[in-house]
Amino acid sequence: MKKICLLSITIFLFCHSIYCQWAPIGAKWYYSHTYGAPQYLTIIESVRDTLILNKQCKVLKSYNIYVQGLSPGIYQWDTLYCPLQYTYCDSSKVYLYDNLLNDFYALYNFNATAGDTITVKDTLFSGYCPDNFSCSIFQYKVDSVSDTILNGISLRKQYASATPNADWIFYNPPYPGAFNHYPLIEKIGSLRYLFGTGISGVEGSISHLRCYQDSSISYHSPDWPDSLACDYLYTLITDIKKTIDTQNKITIFPNPTSGQINIETNFDNPFYYYIYNIFGHLEMTGVSNAKLTLISISSLCNGIYSIIVNSDGKILRDEFIVLR
Repeated sequence: MKKICLLSITIFLFCHSIYCQWAPIGAKWYYSHTYGAPQYLTIIESVRDTLILNKQCKVLKSYNIYVQGLSPGIYQWDTLYCPLQYTYCDSSKVYLYDNLLNDFYALYNFNATAGDTITVKDTLFSGYCPDNFSCSIFQYKVDSVSDTILNGISLRKQYASATPNADWIFYNPPYPGAFNHYPLIEKIGSLRYLFGTGISGVEGSISHLRCYQDSSISYHSPDWPDSLACDYLYTLITDIKKTIDTQNKITIFPNPTSGQINIETNFDNPFYYYIYNIFGHLEMTGVSNAKLTLISISSLCNGIYSIIVNSDGKILRDEFIVLR
């Protein structure tokens, strides 16, 4: 009898840990972006554990792979790295850390019932990367609750819609009574986007979840072709690697630098330069026809920057560090 009881307790604890598990290390979410734009790809990964405010959290790394135009007709895939997010689950509620307020707020509540209103944020905030639009209310209403089975595991499923005042949402049907086919699913989150989206989508914004994978379950959206890998990116018409002229070179000095850099090239023609930060945002651009060009970078913060130089389709790339 004692062995049976111990076995029952062990099974209970094991099942309970499986059922409440959220963002296990190695979990990955893959998201497509809206039609009319190239098939951009956003990926979220659970990469490690950490402790914040005495809460055992998972660290989520997010990044967006997108097309970057270097000059007319010349493109390459590039990556925008988003700020890290910190999350944990307790009693079927999923919490996300707010580094401005130094506190956690409930993103999901899988114990909610139909008719419940969930207010995630009700003060001004800057959305979530890569669609970090300025918003004031993140609120949704649970329309219905049911269960779904994935890989033999029963998970709670909620259909939710935006409240009238919300401007950041998980999903909003296009018209009253329209079918909401992007539910919230326990262990996975919103099938639209884990952190929600702006109510007015623009071309290139997050469209929907392609796939979710972890050690115990996997999900493949019916909106994503079975024949394509979750991380599929189409082949660019112009492959940037073919435009690089190895006969030319670029030298950046001093590196690290505190206030200015020199660009030394052996180009015979004028060149354009583009300076990007680690998040892929364009910080500076200019043109020069000198083989040695001095650039003031006093406006740049400490960090690592990429510089791309383009002269008549000849593309060179290097990095430098700003350190004061």
